[in-house]
Amino acid sequence: MSRGVEAERLLALVQEVGERVGTVMKDVIPPEAQSHLVKAQHELITALFLIYQHQAAGRRAVTPRRRRPAAKPAPRVRRIELDDSGA
Repeated sequence: MSRGVEAERLLALVQEVGERVGTVMKDVIPPEAQSHLVKAQHELITALFLIYQHQAAGRRAVTPRRRRPAAKPAPRVRRIELDDSGA
C-alpha cells in the first residue's frame, strides 16, 4: 500500500473519531468550551499528521552514496644519513 493511500486512510479515521467525539460533546459540554475543544482537537490532529509524515519520510529508502577511493597515504620521511668524515 502506498504511503499516500495509508495517510488518507489515517486522516479519514481521525476525522471519523473526531465527529463521534463531537456529537457526544454537544450533549455534555457548554458551547464556549466546545469551540475551544474543537480548535484543540484540530491542532492535535494536525500535529499527529505531521509527526506521521516526518516518520514516514525517515523510513524511505535512501540510495547509498558512492564512496570515493581512499587517497594514497603520503610517503614517509626517510632518515638522512650524515657523513661523519667532515668532523
